[in-house]
Amino acid sequence: MANLINPQSDSERLAKLEGLIDQIAQRLTSMENRLNNMESRLNNLENRMDKHFLWVVGLILTSWLSLATLILLKT
Repeated sequence: MANLINPQSDSERLAKLEGLIDQIAQRLTSMENRLNNMESRLNNLENRMDKHFLWVVGLILTSWLSLATLILLKT
């Protein structure tokens, strides 16, 4: 009775499902690759920010030490 409504055979439907599963697998692989790429870029950005942060801290400490030295020498 079901074959009268939809004349496709079970093997045809199974082949379509397998094709769809392959497409889904390819899309998921593509998304995984893009996420890995994004993770790598974020790690690079984090490393650059850490380096810049250290430079800023170094400059601030140097400025404070210079100011403290000038104040001590002036008095």
